[in-house]
Amino acid sequence: SDVYKRQPRYAPVMHDPVPLGPFALQRKLAAGGMGEVWEGVHRATGEPVAVKLVTASRARQAAWRDSFRQEVGAVAALDHDGIVTVYD
Repeated sequence: SDVYKRQPRYAPVMHDPVPLGPFALQRKLAAGGMGEVWEGVHRATGEPVAVKLVTASRARQAAWRDSFRQEVGAVAALDHDGIVTVYD
């Protein structure tokens, strides 16, 4: 079974995007055990982004945070059109 509970394919974009650091979050794409994934834009560049918001229970676990940082670092080192770009 799919871990993520998907929103309707064409969920409406929020009228007032939610600011989060350099991003403006526009709509929730999915939610699962780790947290939520949101569609948005990088406000400085206008680039479309997907932002993963981690649940508070996971974020409190030091070992999990270290593992997540390693995952982000590994993805950030990749450069391919079919792989997301890591900004922050």
